[in-house]
Amino acid sequence: MKTRIILFFAVVVALAFTSCNSYKKSKTGMPYKIYASKNGTKVDSGSFIKLHFSQKLNDSLLYESYGKLPIYFQYLANSPGYEVTEIFSQLKNGDSVVSIQFIDTLLKKNPMGMPPFMKKGDKIFTYVTILGVFKDWEASAKDEQNEKKIFLDKEIKEVGDSIAKNKITAIKTKNGAYVQFIEPGTGTVVDSGSYVSIKYKGTSFSGKIFDTNMDTSFHHTDPIGFTAGTGGMPGGSIIGLDDALLLMRVGSKAKVYIPSLLGYGASPGTQDIKPFEHLIFEVEILSVNTKAPTASNVPSIQIEQPQIKN
Repeated sequence: MKTRIILFFAVVVALAFTSCNSYKKSKTGMPYKIYASKNGTKVDSGSFIKLHFSQKLNDSLLYESYGKLPIYFQYLANSPGYEVTEIFSQLKNGDSVVSIQFIDTLLKKNPMGMPPFMKKGDKIFTYVTILGVFKDWEASAKDEQNEKKIFLDKEIKEVGDSIAKNKITAIKTKNGAYVQFIEPGTGTVVDSGSYVSIKYKGTSFSGKIFDTNMDTSFHHTDPIGFTAGTGGMPGGSIIGLDDALLLMRVGSKAKVYIPSLLGYGASPGTQDIKPFEHLIFEVEILSVNTKAPTASNVPSIQIEQPQIKN
């Protein structure tokens, strides 16, 4: 299904380059074309929408959610115009739409607001598929949690298969990260609520280092600390790392293999980590204390931590 949709989008974009004659125009002059389903709940202002979308600048892919998690948001009929949401009120569940934005027009509307890689003569192609229309937040949130569970289960299997393929002996944590102990440690055990000070090195599965305090390569060598048991929340680490910390003690050294949804997910906060990228953290537990130090003594964390709920 994914391949069919992407191929369809590629054909639509190719046709759009040569002609926009088959496209309608929105009130603000944006070309668009709707591919309607037979039946489906209509999108109204205030509806909570589930969708996939793909966006290209000319031939270059900017973002694609297909094969990843759907996007959920509440649609409100107050679009500033000249963007795909302008025509959402014409859509229903199951519909797809392609829109074309001309950079020349966007520059006139936002003379100081366009990224430098977008030049005059360029076009942005957006393809959207409406996957669900919900009347209230509760129904939307329930569906989103179900999608996240399905996606996380898939990621956990991917990481587990990679570990098995490489004949790595690892313990699976309660949420689905994997811990390979290098040294077990002999000191104080990490408990929920304790403050843990660590050395770490973060890499992709391909081996690219995105951050470390084990050497000077990223210009910070001070230990960093987290309150254990608060993964994904302020003061805590990412969920996958937090899971691992609760299995360790002072002196423990381990590699932690983390599915993306237990890490930084769709929004890593740095270009060094791709959206939905699985990660490996090498970790050494330096100390465990009953409470966190004062704020002025806590080293800053280099990567923005997303708040992901279990």
